[in-house]
Amino acid sequence: MIKILLRSCLKWGMMTAASVIILFAVLISGVRMTVPLLNHQRDFFEHWASHALHQPVHIGQIAKSWYGFNPALTFQKVIVTDPTQHKSLLRVSQLSISVNLFQSLIHWRLFPGHVWLSGARFNVFEGKDGKLNVEGMIAQKKQVFTDLGEMKKVFLGLLNQSNITLKNIDIYYHTAEGQLIPLTHLRLKVTNGLLHQQIAGVGSLSQTVPTRFRFLLQGSSKNAELYLDIKNLVFSQWESSYFLQKYFKRVSLTDGRGNVQLWAKFKNDELESVQSVVKSDQIRLSVAKSHSPLFIDQLNANLYWQRYANGWGLTADHVNLQMNGRQWPEHTFGVRVTHSQSGMRLLLKSDYFNLSDMQTLTAEIGYQPKRIQTLFQQLKPSGILRHFTLLYSQRAQTPYYHIITDFEDLNFQPQEGWPGGAHLMGAIDATAQHPASGWRFQVSQSDIQNNNLHWHGEGFLSLPAKGSPFVNLKGKIGLKNINAIKNYLPSRGLSPHLRAWLNQAFSTGEITSGTVNFKGPLDRFPFLHQEGSFDAIANVDRVTLNYHSGWPALQNIKAKVMFHNNQLRIVASHANISGNPLDHLKAVIPDLKDPVLSVSGHSTSNLANGFKFLKAAPLSVAKRMQSTTAQGPMNLNLKLRIPLDHSNQEVRAEGQLAVKDGQFSLNNWGIMLDHINGNFHFINEDFSADPVFAKWLGLPIAFHIATLNPSSQSPVLQFEMSGELAMQALQKKFKWSILNYLNGATTYRALLNLHGKDSQQDSLSIATDLSGIQSTLPAPYNKLSKEVSLLTSHLSFYGNKLSKIKVHYQGSSSDAATSLLVSPVNEGWSVDIQNPLIAGNLLIPNRLDDYWRGYFSRLYLPEFKAEKKQWNSQALPPVDLAVDDFHYGKKILGKLALQTSRTMEGLRIDKLAITAPLFNVDATGMWRTKIGRSQTTLSGSFTSPNLGDLLKQWKITHALEGGKGRADFSVKWPGSPDQFKVAQLNGDIKLNFYSGRVTELTKTTESELGFGRLLNLFSLQSLPKLPLNLANFSKKGFAFNFFRGNFLLSKGVAKTQNASLVGDVAWVQIKGLIGFANKNYDLHLQVVPNITSTLPLIVGLAGGPLAGVIAWVADKILAPHVGKAAQVNYHIAGSWNKPDIILPAPAETDLSP
Repeated sequence: MIKILLRSCLKWGMMTAASVIILFAVLISGVRMTVPLLNHQRDFFEHWASHALHQPVHIGQIAKSWYGFNPALTFQKVIVTDPTQHKSLLRVSQLSISVNLFQSLIHWRLFPGHVWLSGARFNVFEGKDGKLNVEGMIAQKKQVFTDLGEMKKVFLGLLNQSNITLKNIDIYYHTAEGQLIPLTHLRLKVTNGLLHQQIAGVGSLSQTVPTRFRFLLQGSSKNAELYLDIKNLVFSQWESSYFLQKYFKRVSLTDGRGNVQLWAKFKNDELESVQSVVKSDQIRLSVAKSHSPLFIDQLNANLYWQRYANGWGLTADHVNLQMNGRQWPEHTFGVRVTHSQSGMRLLLKSDYFNLSDMQTLTAEIGYQPKRIQTLFQQLKPSGILRHFTLLYSQRAQTPYYHIITDFEDLNFQPQEGWPGGAHLMGAIDATAQHPASGWRFQVSQSDIQNNNLHWHGEGFLSLPAKGSPFVNLKGKIGLKNINAIKNYLPSRGLSPHLRAWLNQAFSTGEITSGTVNFKGPLDRFPFLHQEGSFDAIANVDRVTLNYHSGWPALQNIKAKVMFHNNQLRIVASHANISGNPLDHLKAVIPDLKDPVLSVSGHSTSNLANGFKFLKAAPLSVAKRMQSTTAQGPMNLNLKLRIPLDHSNQEVRAEGQLAVKDGQFSLNNWGIMLDHINGNFHFINEDFSADPVFAKWLGLPIAFHIATLNPSSQSPVLQFEMSGELAMQALQKKFKWSILNYLNGATTYRALLNLHGKDSQQDSLSIATDLSGIQSTLPAPYNKLSKEVSLLTSHLSFYGNKLSKIKVHYQGSSSDAATSLLVSPVNEGWSVDIQNPLIAGNLLIPNRLDDYWRGYFSRLYLPEFKAEKKQWNSQALPPVDLAVDDFHYGKKILGKLALQTSRTMEGLRIDKLAITAPLFNVDATGMWRTKIGRSQTTLSGSFTSPNLGDLLKQWKITHALEGGKGRADFSVKWPGSPDQFKVAQLNGDIKLNFYSGRVTELTKTTESELGFGRLLNLFSLQSLPKLPLNLANFSKKGFAFNFFRGNFLLSKGVAKTQNASLVGDVAWVQIKGLIGFANKNYDLHLQVVPNITSTLPLIVGLAGGPLAGVIAWVADKILAPHVGKAAQVNYHIAGSWNKPDIILPAPAETDLSP
């Protein structure tokens, strides 16, 4: 049954389909046959097209075409007019309408199917008022302008077609500023169903780099969805559009392009939501009267906008922004705007804000309130806001703001006396209201910190339209570097000098903990009349306080710093100043309006550290203490009063220094006082001590200290000292050789004056009577210990540089009266010496290798005893001395010239010259020192025009008259030159004197001279032809013609083999030795009388043993025995005082060895 039914249905369906096909074929054939007749039915088709487009249509030509199986009518040169048919609204090259055969058969009329519109061009002109006019022109060159409102009916008619396709549509959009935006090759396809409509389209902007776009609009009559995709959108093309000029007239998009994808939803003919993906770069945004353009290097975002019943909301994620060369991290933000009867409510959330860019962006665009813009310019904020939430609303016509945010690297400048911030991070929860009376800010919670600061607190700020701001702030603070405290203190109400002091006062240290409470009107700070309160308490540690320029800083302070209104107080548990630990330290500024800092403290420390403080203090006494050191326990009480607001007022420094068993050293002078006990006081330049007891070199010393003229420009620090001094201790300390001749101890008094300025001369005066001192110096400087000799000295110096020294000595002898003047010169020291024995100047150089040069008008030296001390010749300086009048002992030596030079071996005597009327000495030599032993050598000559007068002058003998000649010598002896001893001489002496006479012989000598006359008679007998001068016999004495001989000195013994004494009476040959050490003789004399000539005088040497020998020869040898033989030999031996004389029988004895 079912199969039969199925076959019947299938058969019926096939027959129906065949009938329809046949019918369509018949219709198609009929249409083809009626094509030539179409143009004759133009009115019919114009009416039919007008009915299809709902607007009057005029057709130029009609042609046929096919759309699938359906025929289509093609109308060319179509003009769409307004209902009055007086104005052309649209000109189209070609309009094609397909015939829906099925619908046509049902309704038995031509029913339009698909519509094609091709070849339309529109010029859209934007007016200054924002209205748009459209010109459609294809077939003719005549311009017809049409209002956009009239064109709307045409477009709606087209869009209401079930299926319509628009292609080859060109729209040339002319902005109000005359810029052309060409939209070419626009293609639209509209599909309208019973429940669903869809419009799809593509197009481009004809330009060098074309902008391409496509869109899709679909939905029902009330609801729709739009998709728009734009590639390479050039923003600058649209900047002159009416919309942008109206709402962003100050904005100029001079560069930039991007891609935009947009999804929009419409509900009940209203925009419901929009989602867009934007990718753009190289945006250059300028604002009228802007100083510089805003560069947005890159902007990428995913945006979503949604409409709500009472407002709208905008969210964005995957936001990538690079602006002004800074790359923002990818972030999100959201905006929610709602409206109610009370007003608008805005909620803004963002997980990232760069304040620098936000300030630039809002300022450049110009959408920033004037007051906010001014505040931005003053604060210059920068930094990053994270998790930012802003709530704005209107409450009773009062704007209300609520901000909750985290921040990092936040910076802003000080504003109206309030501190700024640098590199801050933290969080804040704050509200602000702006009623008509002014602004009110409430911070319910704040946590702010950076590498240095940590703050946690809350506060309230009122900025009334009229009147002073009111602040209520409290919180806890910590500060790692207290030097930054100046950045966080309210400068309002502080004097400029106090602010300058705070800027440099705290250099190091930290605030470990602290609290701040500030409440009151800001213009009344620091609340002198209790209009408010300001209390800040900080516990500080390791703080350095630079309380005043030039003074040593207080260091390592651990204290509590307290501000109360206009007062500052610091109470320290411990501190340090110049290495001195301080306790009970207090610092107070009673009035911040007129700041005067008072500091007091106590220190138990060491004198070394105490002197560090005094040396570092800007006091004149400090300059005089730079070369001093001290040790030992001390107690110091210190008070300072420092005006901070009056530069013309001086700092008052007051201190009391108690010293017990201390030490004090004058380093430049090598003086050290120990066992110091006493109290010192100072008030600025007024330094005093009375009395102070100490010891120097083991002996007591007492001194008083006072400051003369302390209030003047030139205060003088005076030390009055008295004590006892032992020569043995002084020698041990200073190693002065002169002290070897002094023994005992004496008292002294001294006065030291130190001026406050280097330009003024300081002085030290010392006086002693030398009572108790025994001196073994050569006369006239020798004295007994009980004798009194006055010694005074006066030293003058500038700073630590000695300018001159005056010394005066007055002993019991007038010859001892000595004055010395020592002055520094460029090369060293100049010493002027004046006393009855010495008058001259000695230049002592600074360098040991340089010459000591001296000139003396007189130099009378006593005869020194030989020293046992061995001098080191290598340590002595070279000298160049000249003396006009030189005496040694009782001997007048005349002029002296001495020059020495240093060698590797010791001291070379380059010149020793003594020039006198009766003799000259010229010699050179060497003083060597080796392994602690010295040796002196001297070579030269001695000449005299009258040796007899010289011996008389030196009070040696009167037995010689005349005698001139010279002695050449080369000798040496162990020791230094002052250790000369004849008994230690080695060397040789060559004598050559002539024309002298020995006189004043004893009676025995005279009788024996009578024997000489007899000897002369023998000579006449043997030599009768020789003349005899009898004048020699009538005159007293023994004359000699010459005396010659070479003497070899060895260990104090003089040996000769060729000494000869020749006179007119006789000549004598001498051989043997004379012992200077043992004072003995061992001589062999050969006497040969000469009776054929005049009697010769006996030649003698003055001043020595040899002279006695010669005198004896004259007195004894030439006795009457001489006449008994031609020659006589004698042997003289024994001591100098009682020699043994052996007189052998006359014979021709040969004395040669």
